[in-house]
Amino acid sequence: MRRIGSADGPKRVMDMESFKILSTNHTSFTVSDLDWSLSFFRDILGFEVTSKAPRDPQAIQHITGVKDAEVMIAIVLGQRPTEPSDREKEEQILNFAPGGSVPAAVMSNEAKQRMMSDFITIVTSILDHHGDREYNGLGLSVLEHMLQSALEAEMAHAETHDVVATLLHDIGHFVVEFPSDMKNAEDTGHDKVGARILEPFFGPEIVEPVRLHVRAKRYLCTVEPSYYDKMTKPVKHTFRLQGGMMSAEEVREFEALPFAKEATRLRRWCDLGMIPGRKTKKFEEYYPLIESVLKKD
Repeated sequence: MRRIGSADGPKRVMDMESFKILSTNHTSFTVSDLDWSLSFFRDILGFEVTSKAPRDPQAIQHITGVKDAEVMIAIVLGQRPTEPSDREKEEQILNFAPGGSVPAAVMSNEAKQRMMSDFITIVTSILDHHGDREYNGLGLSVLEHMLQSALEAEMAHAETHDVVATLLHDIGHFVVEFPSDMKNAEDTGHDKVGARILEPFFGPEIVEPVRLHVRAKRYLCTVEPSYYDKMTKPVKHTFRLQGGMMSAEEVREFEALPFAKEATRLRRWCDLGMIPGRKTKKFEEYYPLIESVLKKD
């Protein structure tokens, strides 16, 4: 490819239809000109710019140890090469050990700090932009709901990975559109989006319950008729959009999935985390817990 940049930004100099970026997985770059770089990813490679914002110097100091650092971070999203339906089929054949963490070599302290830094950067960006997003018109934010759900898991003396999965289970709601007026006619797929956000950082004992927690709701409504009656009106609305009651075959398929039981437990804690004004920990107080269950490379 010939030179594609100038002082005014990148220029298209060839037919890009024959060149396609299939996917990248949490690749990060430090650049001297963020606007120029974003125009390259957006205009030349076809990525979507999902956020661009400065970071709280205190948060950056927590991550890097550098005081009063001024940092601007942007996140871009590329096209997904496979449809969610393909991923759901894969869930049934993945060779995971139910309920257990994935064995791996011990991660160096430097590598673990870098992974924690990357994850906190992404979460900070998401919460900076959408942390106050309302949860289904119930008088609390999505973040408050997540924190309350994690508190329920802790009160149940859940394993660390269960607490973290419950804390992060609705992170996909910050990325996809989440109408609070129940006028949406389609499911947003926040469960799958959330799992995709978490996959680079955590093992299946955290990612899969997040991916399955919507299906766990459908499962519980099907096998426990009283479960549906206890749900709020907004949750019943999303339940219908997400497929409603399961067929007998769907029930059997769900029960056979690795981490189905963990997803069902998460779902019950989630149901208890919907109380406006309830006192909880701050998200930052879970950083040590999150760090302890990061994926080990």
